[in-house]
Amino acid sequence: MKRHLIVVVAALSLSLSACGLLGGVVGAAGEKVCPTLNAIKAQMASATEANGGKTAGDALAGFNAITAKLETAKADAGEPGKIVIGRIESALTAVSEPLAAVAPDTALKDVPGVAEKQAKVKDAYDSVYAELKCS
Repeated sequence: MKRHLIVVVAALSLSLSACGLLGGVVGAAGEKVCPTLNAIKAQMASATEANGGKTAGDALAGFNAITAKLETAKADAGEPGKIVIGRIESALTAVSEPLAAVAPDTALKDVPGVAEKQAKVKDAYDSVYAELKCS
């Protein structure tokens, strides 16, 4: 009985240490990535706004510019940061596909399904921003 308790305590201790280590690694990634995320914050808000006479071409150009900046951030982030940033990229890819499928001068509000996908981009960005403890 005593031996089982020691094993359980040791396993729990090891698990907690691993969680702390992972948190530190993600925190370190945040230090490297947050300046880039801060730099694209306004650009992200503009690109995900469906109103104001924007066209599919405008939004696609904005998302492509953001994707390029995220590539730079991934290069700086290390492995945990790459995984986290990948969530934003995944959402960007999902919203870019319908934008690329229509004429560039199509009003953004007329692109089917794009508003929901833009909301997912914003949610992914906000989630990553919070997870990396950016400010």
